[in-house]
Amino acid sequence: MSLKTNFSATSNDSSIKLISQSPFVNPGQIFNLSIQVDTSTPLSNLVVELTTYMKLSSRSSFDQSITNPYGVVSSTGGMAVGQYLVGQSSPAAINFSVNLLAPGLPTPTTQALPSEIPVELGVGCQYSTCPGIYPLKVSLLDPVTRVQIYSMVTHIVLAPPDSPPTRLGISLVMPLLNQGSSPSSSLNEADINSAIGELDEVAADFSTPITFTIDPSTLVELSNDKSKSAITLLNDLKFIGSNSLHPFVEEPFSNINISSLANSALEQDVENQYLSGSVTLKSILGLKSLIPAYVGTDDLSLKGVSKLVSFGISTLLLPSSSLRPSNLRSTATQPFGLSNLANSSSPICLPLDQGLSQDLMNSDPVLGAETFIGEASQVFFDAPNSSYVRSLSVLIPPSISSKATVIKNLLSGIANNPLLEGVTLASSATSPQGVLYNPSTRELVPSSSPPLISSESFTNFDTARSQLNAASSAYGAIFENGQYLGPNAVELNSALGDLYQAEALITEPGPSFSNYLSSATSPFKQIQSEISLSPNPNITLTSPTGKIPITVIASPNSPILNLELVVSSNGLTFHSPTTVTLTLDKAQNTVFFTVTARARGSVPLTVSVKSPDGSVILMRDQLTVHSTAISSVGVLLSLGAALLVLWWWFRTARAKWISHRGKHSKKKVAIDGQ
Repeated sequence: MSLKTNFSATSNDSSIKLISQSPFVNPGQIFNLSIQVDTSTPLSNLVVELTTYMKLSSRSSFDQSITNPYGVVSSTGGMAVGQYLVGQSSPAAINFSVNLLAPGLPTPTTQALPSEIPVELGVGCQYSTCPGIYPLKVSLLDPVTRVQIYSMVTHIVLAPPDSPPTRLGISLVMPLLNQGSSPSSSLNEADINSAIGELDEVAADFSTPITFTIDPSTLVELSNDKSKSAITLLNDLKFIGSNSLHPFVEEPFSNINISSLANSALEQDVENQYLSGSVTLKSILGLKSLIPAYVGTDDLSLKGVSKLVSFGISTLLLPSSSLRPSNLRSTATQPFGLSNLANSSSPICLPLDQGLSQDLMNSDPVLGAETFIGEASQVFFDAPNSSYVRSLSVLIPPSISSKATVIKNLLSGIANNPLLEGVTLASSATSPQGVLYNPSTRELVPSSSPPLISSESFTNFDTARSQLNAASSAYGAIFENGQYLGPNAVELNSALGDLYQAEALITEPGPSFSNYLSSATSPFKQIQSEISLSPNPNITLTSPTGKIPITVIASPNSPILNLELVVSSNGLTFHSPTTVTLTLDKAQNTVFFTVTARARGSVPLTVSVKSPDGSVILMRDQLTVHSTAISSVGVLLSLGAALLVLWWWFRTARAKWISHRGKHSKKKVAIDGQ
């Protein structure tokens, strides 16, 4: 969608900016307009023209009028305004008092002030049909040729004489300290001071509801910043959040791609991120509750929606780009469900009005806010006599120039316009009172598939998470509501925050992804640095069966650690369990294993120190066991072999003796027979 531009120029050295205007006028009231002109033309020669156009009939005609209004009704012609600018220098302010003329409209009784230029302009309507939106173009003309060199278009809201049955609700959603899509960016003084200015404007008009979003990881960074401006902003956030008209939305701890995680083995992390984010927002800002809503500008898959609904996110604010175009001729102003969601508990969906958001991106912040008011009022006139509750949900763009000025004029315009009223997000999400121009359901159609998580990124992330969990179990902490509780919780949750930040980058891994993973494993690395085995790598057995001491040494400042000690060897027979739960509560922690050497000589012994559940190895080493004793088995085998040899020798010798004796007897018999 191209950027709306309410001005056109044929000269680069002239411009018009809006200072202020009446947010609306009733029949018989003066329309006040103040502009700022910056030009190289001498002010004494300045020529300005005001032109009104036909009442707009639809929102599409409103959009067209911003850049190319049509149907001229009335014009002042070129007015020499130099006499009103005596003593001023460029840029100069010019004030107009506009009397709107139409058959049947009462004549204004208010007179123009001396500093105001009185103007009469027709609006081309009959009294009963006058209420509506009228484009007003302000043109700067060449003083000689009277050719337009710059122009600006704003809008006059002519309200009906009587109050309407219902006003059009405007539910504003305002991101705070938005760091964009990259969690690697950090806060700076300009960000903080800008946010302070924005909240000052909110506090100045405290009765107009605004729903806030803030990234919990950014809030953690702010709370750790001890500068004066950071402390001021944090106090402002707490003050704003104490007002029920200014609730905060539930947010994941980091800016994750919900659909990518929901479509992967990391699906459960979506809920964990939200749980952690909720705990963070409530604890830092002192909030009792949060709005269970998703405010999205990116595509959200059906699986992502189902995952959000599964843990209580009941309202979705969706951009029109995520929905199949409807055949509505007017703007949708009521909640709807999702027709293609298999889950029967479909969330309440609200369309994010991207057109109104775009109005606020105007380079002239006051004009942007007034264009917003005019366009929202045009939506009101789609059904001005409706008694049904209607509302528009609008995301204030996070990166707009002069944001505090935009907010000031926007809140003032909503509060002072009889056709509009500020409403909370919760009230916008209530069930509609009848169906007015709205289908009851719409189809979610993401414009693209969510980014995939590569196997390498998943493996690296899963390894870091396993190591962090190993460290937490070693410390004796537990994981609950997306955070660690118990011993060393501060250190563990800081590392968990880094892990969550890495998860936001998992679909596009880079140096920041690797750095966050490295920081997330710092507790694991710390434990590794705090434990070691006894420095003597050799163990000697002087008898066939004996006890082998294995000593795990903890550093002096190490906290109490719960670990698992595992030993193994092919040359030894173990008579005690080879896996032992070990609590390191002193400097040297020794465990004895009863073994029998299967032979004399040296055999390797592998010693592993693992996490309490045995899933992650913190340390592994190999010792050597020397056996100098002859085992009973060896003695028995040797005796058996000796007896076997003696038996074989005796049998062989006896056989030879018998054989020799038999030959001698036969020979003697033969001699005697001769």
